[in-house]
Amino acid sequence: MIQTNAKWWVERLGSLKPEEFNRAKQVLIQDAYRAQFNTPDGEVILHELFEFCGLDKVTYSNDLKPEALAFYEGQKSVLLHMLGMMEYSQFALMRKQGAKKNG
Repeated sequence: MIQTNAKWWVERLGSLKPEEFNRAKQVLIQDAYRAQFNTPDGEVILHELFEFCGLDKVTYSNDLKPEALAFYEGQKSVLLHMLGMMEYSQFALMRKQGAKKNG
């Protein structure tokens, strides 16, 4: 059975003061991202997402419809959120991607 999002977080973090709850939630999420993606398999997935989301490409084009532009920028936004949660910079991933292609 799927629980409501709020109930799920309360069960994991308990009844903390709002500011403590929010900080604990943030730490838990960041730790989970790092645990998943700071592994050899996680790096494979990040590099695949880097290419799939076109993080190193400019999405604007005169012949691109606004809806398509919004879609492509949305893809990039999700990957940038994931990188931010791991405190991993876009620049660092681009450098690793370049080294992977050249080596």
